[in-house]
Amino acid sequence: MPKIDVKSYLFVSIVIAVFYYVYFIYFYTVHSTPPPGDSWDYHIPIAQNLLQGIFFSNDNFKMAQWYYPASSEFINAVFIALKIPLTYSNIFATGVLFLACIALARTFKLTRDYALLFGITIITLNIILRWLNQVSVDVWIAVFFCITVITLERLKPSIKSFAILGFSIGMMIGSKYTASTLLIPLIFPYLRTVLSKVNFSRILIFFGLLSFFGFFWYIRNYLLTGNPFYPLPILGFPGKEIFGDMRVWNIGIEHPIQMIDAAIGEYKIWIFSIPIAILYLIKKSLFIKDSAQNKEDINQVGKIFLIALTLITIYLFYPTSREPWIMVSSLRYSYPAFILLILGVFKLGQIAKRESLIGFFAITGMLGIFGMEYHPKLILISIPISLILIFYANRFITRSEK
Repeated sequence: MPKIDVKSYLFVSIVIAVFYYVYFIYFYTVHSTPPPGDSWDYHIPIAQNLLQGIFFSNDNFKMAQWYYPASSEFINAVFIALKIPLTYSNIFATGVLFLACIALARTFKLTRDYALLFGITIITLNIILRWLNQVSVDVWIAVFFCITVITLERLKPSIKSFAILGFSIGMMIGSKYTASTLLIPLIFPYLRTVLSKVNFSRILIFFGLLSFFGFFWYIRNYLLTGNPFYPLPILGFPGKEIFGDMRVWNIGIEHPIQMIDAAIGEYKIWIFSIPIAILYLIKKSLFIKDSAQNKEDINQVGKIFLIALTLITIYLFYPTSREPWIMVSSLRYSYPAFILLILGVFKLGQIAKRESLIGFFAITGMLGIFGMEYHPKLILISIPISLILIFYANRFITRSEK
């Protein structure tokens, strides 16, 4: 692959992203009602209950799912209150995710243009674009996960840092039951740092915000039902099992082809970030030479990949179903894992001075989205189109800089 400035890839990615989002914003302006499904089953009703202040009585819960934690539903409630079409809700969330991903990339020392390319790569993933017209909380969970990691990486012995950390973790676990498991892989790499900067006032503000934005819903559910995780029957608390014993790992074993199709259909070329992460952790010398690189950067890649693969392992125990559309739907739970996996690949590319190769992969992945269906043979079209676009973008930028 010839040496091409990152600006060329960034230019092409901006054009692609603008095309997608102008199209979707126009389409969802014309079709301003969210489609049937989870949006109308419980996300919108929960947001409406919040607006009406009737979220603390069993009489106002018509479905078991209405008991779900609702911190991010407050954002959807604001859209309803301001009479903004709810089809813009996830578009707005994705815009915030874009900014959070750039900040995450800059935190891990990606260059400015490369960080922008990373952010665009994430928001043009098929799995992100597919849900733009829905009302949900999964993108917000990814946002708060990114903010949590950023804060932990930059943690300072100050009230402000611990307030942000309490808020981000609170919003994360206060938006979905499964979100609490996202904290597990963060304990080992960051707990010592947190404990070294703790004092009474900082821990007080941390737990205050964590309780207000997160634990509040669990306390409410315990008071209303006797089960803080209602409707989940977990830890001996009675409830209503919605998915039975169907989990990603056992349904994946039962229907491996469908599960692989779903994963490749949603993440396209970035599904290969999983084996890259595994190989890197086993033998990083396959990718870089230790003697020629900054040790801190190398260790950061290892930390990113280790956290991401732990999140993938946790994801395998999340609920799913045998229906192909539920297999696809449940992949939303893997947002945080793949954001870190892709970040690790970007970071690795920068260390190994292979930004051009990563940029090519990024553009090819963006062009793989000709529709929401899975057509793997379209890669044969997207590869030459990527090369042509990158070549002419590089030519244009080179001339304009002379």
